Amino acid sequence: MNLIATLFRIYPVRDSLRNAWEQSKPGAREAHEEGGFILRNSAGNLEVKRWPKGAQAGIEVPPHPSCQYNGCNIIFSVSGRP
Repeated sequence: MNLIATLFRIYPVRDSLRNAWEQSKPGAREAHEEGGFILRNSAGNLEVKRWPKGAQAGIEVPPHPSCQYNGCNIIFSVSGRP
């Protein structure tokens, strides 16, 4: 199974991604981008850290030197543009 399929089978990750899509208000006049990182923390667990709300056609990705964010390894990043 590939990485994306595996991530979508993990309920907290799938739920967080679904919430981000719904909060982006697809199809609405006030639609905007939402996104975040899927991280592996020091205990080896996956967690999702959302980015600040984006604009209609863009989002600012937080700095993530060496593919890390807040001391956690970034496994995947996601951005949704409705």
